[in-house]
Amino acid sequence: MKTTDFPFFSDIPFLPCWLNWPLLFLLTFFPLVACAESPEPKSGLIEETNFQQLALEMRDRRLPLMVEFYAEGCPYCLLLEEDFLEPMVDDPAYRDKILIRRVQLDLDDSLIDFQGKEVSASQFAMRYKAYLTPTLIFIDADGREVAEKIVGINTPSLFGGYLDIEIEKALNTVRAKSPSQEGSREGK
Repeated sequence: MKTTDFPFFSDIPFLPCWLNWPLLFLLTFFPLVACAESPEPKSGLIEETNFQQLALEMRDRRLPLMVEFYAEGCPYCLLLEEDFLEPMVDDPAYRDKILIRRVQLDLDDSLIDFQGKEVSASQFAMRYKAYLTPTLIFIDADGREVAEKIVGINTPSLFGGYLDIEIEKALNTVRAKSPSQEGSREGK
């Protein structure tokens, strides 16, 4: 077997023929092994499991909560997270405007709702009519919606503006309540 039998190696005249197969094997499979062992990028988004506990922080800081309902493998969820939510989590300008959490619907794990009851992720989502992913809801410390939910993501070039409008509505609604009003009503 000559190196000319493999067009890929024909430009390497000094390569002995006995190196062709092992080299071809390494070049073919090494990138797959390297990719399989590389760690996934870590998201700054928090997967929430206890909304009753989170409500204490929300009341203390007088902040609304934005919850993303998502599914694994949802390309629109990934776009929303990478282009908007993760940068917001890292941006100091949003730290005093909104808390951001997410709930995965396709695993249907259990979580603690605002009243301290254990419910499935899908039951929690159904309370807010979040049937599609991604869906963003904006809620107060009692679990009530305080701005219009956003379903899906369209026109990414304008989406950040839509998102900021709903965040401001949610923040203004939460801050308009007196501290004694918060927690006096029952949530959903």
